[in-house]
Formats: sequence, C-alpha cells, structure tokens
Amino acid sequence: MNPHNAMPHPTLESLADDLAQGRITSVQLTEAALARIAATAADDATYFHLNGLILRNTAPINFWDGCALSIPCHEPGSAPVGLMIAGPALSDARILAWGLAIESALAQR
Repeated sequence: MNPHNAMPHPTLESLADDLAQGRITSVQLTEAALARIAATAADDATYFHLNGLILRNTAPINFWDGCALSIPCHEPGSAPVGLMIAGPALSDARILAWGLAIESALAQR
C-alpha cells in the first residue's frame, strides 16, 4: 500500500506528523466565494468567473498532480473562508480522509 494513502487517525498529533513526514504538504486558510453563489449565476461568464474564484487555491496543486481540497469553515452569515488541505501525488485518500475528519469536527462546534 502506498504510504500516502494510508488512512490517518484524526488527531492534532497525527496531523502534525503527516505534515512533518510530507504526507500533507499544506494546511492553510483560503477565501474566495461560496459555491452556492456560483451555482445561481445568471450567465456563463459570471459562473466561470465565480467558479474560478472557488478553484483558484486548489487548482495549481491539482494541475501538478497533487491533491487539494478546501472545506468551508466560516460561521453562517460571515465572509466565506475555507481550510485548504493539500498533499503530494497519490495522497488523494489521505487528503479526503482528513477532509472528512475536519468537516466532522467543524460540524460539532
């Protein structure tokens, strides 16, 4: 099994270990636009502009064969903020597992 795809145990210590070992290469805050706003765009030009804002943080990593996702983490009614998690090539399962773990933790607050 590829070590980049091993499922993490979602603790702060295991996140720090994944960062130190290079299994996750970045955890950072992002901001752009809400996906639901893009979905209601009146025309294609507006949709593509808003969609570009949503994807601008993860797209470069995905383009170079890494894996990145951004999880919305803002309070309802506040400016959109996401927590982006990124990893090297073939780390998709690990990054998605972290995404689910973080999304679950955010839902409990």
